Amino acid sequence: MSSIYQMLLPENLSLEKVLDGISRKIAEEVRPFQKSGAVAAKIRDVVEAMLDKHTFHFKNCGLYDVCKHNVPMAWNSPNQAQAADKPRHFIHVWFQNGIEDLLTETVPTILEESHIPPKSEGAVKQRLEGILKNELGRYLFENETCVHADVCKSNVQGDPWKA
Repeated sequence: MSSIYQMLLPENLSLEKVLDGISRKIAEEVRPFQKSGAVAAKIRDVVEAMLDKHTFHFKNCGLYDVCKHNVPMAWNSPNQAQAADKPRHFIHVWFQNGIEDLLTETVPTILEESHIPPKSEGAVKQRLEGILKNELGRYLFENETCVHADVCKSNVQGDPWKA
């Protein structure tokens, strides 16, 4: 079952800034295993590729009543923004099999790029999964009517990186 989440970002936060924050936290997590600082750029590339592959945006998102039926994610971060925060940016994140797709696609690549020793992989993997879920979980909401309503289907798709 595919899952479409709404990423609701406030006025002062872009998708680019979310990406930077996630990448920075992941780089801090793998830094003890690194011999050079070059891994931070690789991590950012991996996270950006993941987000780029799964995000889309419609130019009129957030303008209709159907846009406001938001439910926080079950696993969301304790620091989650509130849907009532009147987000300016509505970005959609699609995963075929829910949030597990994000973790399955991204974490093994980060572990490989970071050259984490096999004996440490299990613990680091869990922490990386937690970072991804918590950092994205601050802004992800479910909305069953999102993208399925007639007003959504008639909207022109925009660029999520410019949202």
